This record gives sequence, structure tokens and C-alpha cells, in this order.
Amino acid sequence: MPEKSGWQWLVDTSLRWKIQSGQLLVGTLLLLLLLLTYNTLQSVQEQIGTEVQLSQLLNAILETRRYEKNLFLYRKPDDLSENDYWRHQSTLLLNRDESKRSLFHLEPQWQLLKQQLEHYDRTMEQYVSCWNTACDTAADLEEQVRHYGKEIVSSAEAINHTGNDWLQQELKRHRRFLLWSAGLLLSLVVAVGWWLSRTITRPLQWMEQAMQEVTAGKIRRLDPPFRDREFRSLTAVFNRMLAEIKTQQRELVRSEKLAALGTMLAGVAHELNNPLSNIATSCQILLEEPDVLPFQRDMLGQIDNQTLRARDIVRTLLDVTRKHPLQRQPLVLATLLPETIALLQTKIVSETSVHCDVAPELTLSADKNRLQQALLNLIQNALDALVGTGVITIHASIATMEPNWQDMWLMGKASRCHTEQEWLVISVRDNGVGMTEELLQHIFDPFFTTKEIGHGIGLGLFIVWEVVEEHGGCLLVESEPGRGSCFRLLFPYQCEQP
Repeated sequence: MPEKSGWQWLVDTSLRWKIQSGQLLVGTLLLLLLLLTYNTLQSVQEQIGTEVQLSQLLNAILETRRYEKNLFLYRKPDDLSENDYWRHQSTLLLNRDESKRSLFHLEPQWQLLKQQLEHYDRTMEQYVSCWNTACDTAADLEEQVRHYGKEIVSSAEAINHTGNDWLQQELKRHRRFLLWSAGLLLSLVVAVGWWLSRTITRPLQWMEQAMQEVTAGKIRRLDPPFRDREFRSLTAVFNRMLAEIKTQQRELVRSEKLAALGTMLAGVAHELNNPLSNIATSCQILLEEPDVLPFQRDMLGQIDNQTLRARDIVRTLLDVTRKHPLQRQPLVLATLLPETIALLQTKIVSETSVHCDVAPELTLSADKNRLQQALLNLIQNALDALVGTGVITIHASIATMEPNWQDMWLMGKASRCHTEQEWLVISVRDNGVGMTEELLQHIFDPFFTTKEIGHGIGLGLFIVWEVVEEHGGCLLVESEPGRGSCFRLLFPYQCEQP
């Protein structure tokens, strides 16, 4: 089996594959959106943490200034201790997690605040030393402390305000990103849903329309334009069902015809036997008279011959209406087919050649007389169909039902004939005049013939079909006007072993 390319695998798919692919695509997109959302929330969490750190720094600096003012007003040692504590906390917060301040691009302002806080610390320490020794520069140092205090508060507030603005912008950006992502995901989900709906509903609508046509009486083989495995399997089963319905309809009509013909033929044959016997007896008696004139003897001879011919026709009609049990036996086809051809050797003219191609070991379990009768009828019809120089080919082999055989004219139960089992196939092919589609619909009807009067009564192909049906086989016909015909007799292979 040739390997399929990537595009062929993409086309030759099933509905299950399409649904699973759609679910996988939507699931993948949803997972991707969840991952992006998780990363966004993690980034927002880090930014909020940095903003909290900035707020804590501003709060520590404000507490430092508050106790600084209390110290200048009340000169209490407790206020000095609290001021030292909050200055130390401000320094710790300023130096903690320095990598986070890069989120808000605050490095220049951060360094400025750090320098201002260092100046504030040194000035405050100088003021405390001078305050303890009651030096004359205490007032100047106090003024410097107030000045540096205002600077660090202004810088901290500016940093906090910048961080807050940056956080608001990031939250807006992340919100827009989530909205766009959700919109894109929703669009993709709608697109995938539309694709799946179109992929599934269009074939279903096509099947519904085909079913309605069948319900309306337009029984035809379905050929879906879709490559989905489920629909191809469904249409294959449906086509087999339609073939079975057609076959059953033909068999029903044929059975009704045969029932009516059987009743009529049996009565007519019995009624004709008595007068034919009387005519034959009277003719024999007259032929034995010595004073019969020569021309009278010729006339009586013709009467006798036609009476015998009429008796043979009546016998054939009776044989058609009677059912004889099959007497199966192992038949070597390499022997049976030449024997059958030899029976018609006197009718094979020099311009006609008959070729037989069969394996020596090929055998068939069948009724020899019935099978030979069917083959004789087919070969005789092939001889009659030849015009001038012609070739008849008889071939036998083991084969399975080929795809192109589905379009041939089929006789037999579709449920039996379309199985994937092996068949023993005997084919009789000629290059004669061929047949039209209209003729193919009637060639197996009893008493239907295209031959001239006196050259057949139209039971040959009917007997062929009956023999194949009795053996549980199928009959396929392929014919084209001007290019000849091919009759294939299919017999179940499991019944062939001796």
C-alpha cells in the first residue's frame, strides 16, 4: 500500500479526529491563556509588593519627622529614641529588595533619597552630640535637620507617587491584555465551533437529502463528496442496503413472474403432451404405410420432426418449473471446461477461437450437469454474439470482490455478493456485439430473447442465473455495445474443497 502524504492524511480523516482536534486546540488556547494570566497576576503581585514597600518607607520617614518635631518641642529623651528607631527602619526599608525598585524605574530617585537620608542621619547625630554638650551651634544644626527632613519627605512622597502611577498604568495594561486575550480566545472558540458545525452538519444535511430522495423512490448509489471515515462507512453500508433492496425487488418481481409462468407452463405442458403424443403416433403409423407417396412421406417426416421439437420444448418448460436437488461433487475445472467446449466443437467456426485459462489444481464443489448446462448456455450465447472473426476467453481463478465490480450488473443477494470473502470466479468473455443497459435489465427474464424465431426460447441466461443461485453464488455482467460482454460466475471459495 503506498504511503499517504501529510495533506492526504489531513483530508482522509474522521469526525472523531476533527472533534478531538478542535477540543485540543481550544484546550491548548485556554491553557495558554491561563499561563499568561498567571504570569500577569504574578507580575502584578510583585508590583503591589514594591508599592507596599514604598508606602512603608514613606510611613517610616513620616514617623521619623514626627518624633523629630517632638524632640525639638519637648526635648524628651524618649522622642530621641523613637527618632533613632524610625531612622534605622527607614534605612532598612531603603536598602531592602533593591531589585524590586527597577520595576518602577526609580533608581535615580532612590539614590537621591538614600543620599538625603544619610545627610539627615549625620546632621541628627551632630545635633544630638551638641545637644548633650550644650554647644552654640545647636540652633543651626536644628535648622539643618529640619531642612534635610523636608527633603527626604518630599523625595519619599515623589517616589511613592511615581510608584503608584506606574502601578495604575500596569494594571490598566494587564486589564487590556486580559480583555484582548479573552476576545481572541472567544473568537477562536467560535471559529472552531463553526468549523466543527460545518464539518458535521453539511454531511448530515447531504445524507438527509439523499435519504429523502430514496424515500421518494429515487434509489441510486450514493457517492458522498466528503472524506470523513464515518460518512464513508455509513454510505458504504447504505449502498449495500440499496443494492440489496434492488436485488430483492428484482427477485420479488422475478419470483412473481416465475410463479405465474410455472403454473401456466405446467398446465400448458401437460395439455400439449397428449395432442403431441397423438400427432407423433399417428405420423409414425402413416409413415409405416406402404402406399404413401414420396411427397407425402416428406411432409410426414417434417411433421414428425416438428413434433419432436415441440416435445423437447415442452420437456424444457417442465424442467424449468421443476426443482431438482443438487448433486455436488468435486470438479476439476481444468478437465470440466475443455469437456464443455468440446460439446460445442461442431458450432465453432474456423474464424472463431476459444481460449481456456485455468490452473490445473483448481476445483469446485458443484453439480456437474447443472454447471455444465450453465457454461454451455454462456458459450453458445457468446458464439451467437460474435460477428465474423471473434475470440472467446474462459478464465477461472480465486479472487475477492474488486471495487470496479460494484458498478456491474449484479445478480444475487447484495449482502452475500459484497462480502470481502474469496470467490472462485469463472468468466466467459467475448468481443461480440455487446448489449445496451436496457437489454441488461431483461436478459435474465425467462422467455426474453433477441434471437430470431426458431433459434432459442429465451431460457438460457435464466438457467445460468438459476444454477449460480442454487450454488449460493453471484453473477456479474459487464457489457458495452460494440465491445463485447463478460459474464462472471462467482462461487463461494469455502465450498470448493473436495
